[in-house]
Amino acid sequence: MNPLTNQFFMSKMVSKFTATKEDGRADFDYAAYDMYIDHALKLNEELQTLDNVYYFSYPCSSAVKNDDGTYTPNEDITESTFIKSAIKMGKFTGKTDGGYVIDESWLDNDGLVNTISATAPFDAPSKKFDEKNISTGEWNIMPTYKGDHMSLQGGLFKKNDVKEFYVDLLTMINKIS
Repeated sequence: MNPLTNQFFMSKMVSKFTATKEDGRADFDYAAYDMYIDHALKLNEELQTLDNVYYFSYPCSSAVKNDDGTYTPNEDITESTFIKSAIKMGKFTGKTDGGYVIDESWLDNDGLVNTISATAPFDAPSKKFDEKNISTGEWNIMPTYKGDHMSLQGGLFKKNDVKEFYVDLLTMINKIS
């Protein structure tokens, strides 16, 4: 896909979720507004990481890297409703309207979100999770979970037993509080 086609695709994909509402709310009152990378970057500039808060992120990936560098969904663990978006995200590169470059680091995804965008706000302090050094005031990025966007919620149609995940998470949190 050429960059112009990519911008058209992204515009159409996001506009499907951000159609004009007749209830008086502005476009930015909807979560789908932040699906535009330029909007998410602006939002992240307005947010700050607080020094006394523990931050954790759990990026997910249900994609498989192909020989040509693109990514395709592992259909065994990706919800069928995410297959088309996973395929498109797995090969999309280009520039946003605001000039942000979407390169190969954005291809891995969980069917709904690019894995890189699920780590931490780009300008926020962050580090890979280290159980011996869990600190406040920076994002502790957990190892990438092998699953799609709904895996950690138990799945939609592809059920995922998350009991052990949450028991481990609460055990970790109890150790630091």
